[in-house]
Amino acid sequence: MSETTLKIRVTYKDTDQMGFVYYGNYMTWFEMARTEHIRSLGVNYKDLEHKGEFLPVLEVYCKYRKAACYDDIIHVSSSITHVGKSSLKFAYKLSKNGDKAIIAEGWTAHCFCDREGKPTRMPQELTEILHASKI
Repeated sequence: MSETTLKIRVTYKDTDQMGFVYYGNYMTWFEMARTEHIRSLGVNYKDLEHKGEFLPVLEVYCKYRKAACYDDIIHVSSSITHVGKSSLKFAYKLSKNGDKAIIAEGWTAHCFCDREGKPTRMPQELTEILHASKI
């Protein structure tokens, strides 16, 4: 299973009044990592959407283990854990400052749809790439 890791520096605007990263920012980081993971396979979300193929989030889960704070470097690792005929599931693990300890982990489930939101099969191009990558 291929994995992509994205490094993000926590900015002041990412934190709450207590100085910890606001919990909703983790979903943004999931999205950033997912986009880069797809890009690493040679597929671009922008190109998919231009063709009328969309991949909305159906479900999201996050388990917070330790706090992240201002100026931490967050490593967000993403991988694809499930490939269906019209769906994908991504897993995420976050650590900070190069430590191996996981500060958060989670997943997102997605389905392909057209411009009207009607579910469709995964684009053939992506199916071929995922099977060639043995995901």
